[in-house]
Amino acid sequence: MADPEQNTDDKRGTDNNVDEDYKVIDSPLSSKMRRDGIDIDVQIYRGEDEEGWILEVIDGAGTSIVWEDHFATDQAALDELKRDIAANGMKQFNPHLQKRSDQ
Repeated sequence: MADPEQNTDDKRGTDNNVDEDYKVIDSPLSSKMRRDGIDIDVQIYRGEDEEGWILEVIDGAGTSIVWEDHFATDQAALDELKRDIAANGMKQFNPHLQKRSDQ
């Protein structure tokens, strides 16, 4: 995974410093994904005036994981997620397994 940052804040909605007129373009490639019994919400988006696409995955506990790198296309972002899942599996997005491995 390309150095994602984990947080529980929704980057897109509740920050008081966000301009309400700022337009976010959601990719049609955004979707919910279920594999190996683990559900994630895949969000791919960019600002209207931004060049790069942002990849964000929200796990079953509502934790947001945002990749630091921006992607040239929404398809490139989705491809990166698929490569990451192929290499590391879906367990990385299971909050119950993460808690056990931290102990």
